[in-house]
Amino acid sequence: MVLKVTNPEEKRRRRTTWMLLYLLFIMVPLLSASTYTWFSLSRTPKINTMSLYVNTPAGLQITWNPDDENSWGQHLDYADYAPSETLLKPITYSDEKQIFYGALFGGDGRITGLSYALSDEKNTNRSDSAGYYLKMTCYLRTDENVSVSLSRAHGNSGTYLIGTPVWNGEDILHNDGGNGAQSAVRVGFRITKYDAGGAQTGEPSFIIYEPNCDMHEDGSQEYVPTHSIDGSETLVPADRLIRQTKTAWAEMDPVQKDALIYDYGEFLDDPFLFNLDGNCMAKVEIYLWLEGQDFECTNEIGVDAQIFASIQFHSVLISDSGMEEIPRH
Repeated sequence: MVLKVTNPEEKRRRRTTWMLLYLLFIMVPLLSASTYTWFSLSRTPKINTMSLYVNTPAGLQITWNPDDENSWGQHLDYADYAPSETLLKPITYSDEKQIFYGALFGGDGRITGLSYALSDEKNTNRSDSAGYYLKMTCYLRTDENVSVSLSRAHGNSGTYLIGTPVWNGEDILHNDGGNGAQSAVRVGFRITKYDAGGAQTGEPSFIIYEPNCDMHEDGSQEYVPTHSIDGSETLVPADRLIRQTKTAWAEMDPVQKDALIYDYGEFLDDPFLFNLDGNCMAKVEIYLWLEGQDFECTNEIGVDAQIFASIQFHSVLISDSGMEEIPRH
C-alpha cells in the first residue's frame, strides 16, 4: 500500500486554480455579451443618402452664385452643391449661442449630454467621421416687393420631407428608407437680407421647419415639443418655428414600382419666412440635421437611412397700398 501525502499548500493552490478557471469559463460569454451590447448602443445613426431640392415660383429667382448673372433660375439640386455623400448624425441646436453641438447617448439610446461645439467649416457636407449635418447657401432676388414663405405640399411639389421609398423587387413593394429618421429631422433657414446696393439690412433670422412633427414610433399623433439645451420649451421661439404634420405614402392598387399615393402633411403654423423688397437680395443658409433632443431620435436609426426633402418657396406680391394679393394655389 502506498500512502500519498498531499501538501496542504499545494492543495490550496490547486483549488484556487480550478476556481479561477471556472470563473473565467463563466465570464467569457458574459464579457462577450457586454462588449456586443456596448457596441450596439454606441453605433452612430447616419443618413447615407440625401435628396434635397429647392424651387421658387416665377418672379422669384434663386442661385448658388449671385455674381453669375446667368445662374439665376427657379430650381436647385443639393447634389450639384455637394456631390459627395453627406452623413447626418444626431446633434442639437442652441439658439442662444447660434451653434450646433454633437450629442452623447446613454444606455437607452437617447441623448444624455453634449460632446463639443460643431462648425459649418469642419462638420458639414462630409462623408467621413467629421460629418454631422448638411448646409447649403443660396440667394434669392425679386424685382417686386414680395412676401416669401414655404409652399404647401400638393401633387408631388411643395415642401415636405419623407423617408425615401425604396423598391423591394423580391416582395414587390416599397420599403421605408427613412428607418424612422424622418421624424427627427429639422431644417433651419438662416436669412440675411441685403439692399439694392449690397449692404446688409438688419440682423439675420434663424427659422426652424419641423416636418413630421406628429410622427411617433408608437403610432400616436400628439405633438411633443422639442426642448432646447438653452432651457426653453422649444428649440426656437414659437414665431420662428414652422411645424408640419406627417407626410406619408402608400402603395398603388395594384402595386407599381414608379408610382405611389402621397398624403401630404399640413402646416400647423404660418410658413412665413421673410419679406423682400424689389431689386434686393436675401442670402438663405439652409441647414438639415438629425435633432438629438427630439424624443424620437435614438441611435437605433441605423446606417442605411435615406431621406428625400423638397423645399419650395412661395411668394406673394406686396402692393404699394400695403394690401397683399390673394395667392393662387
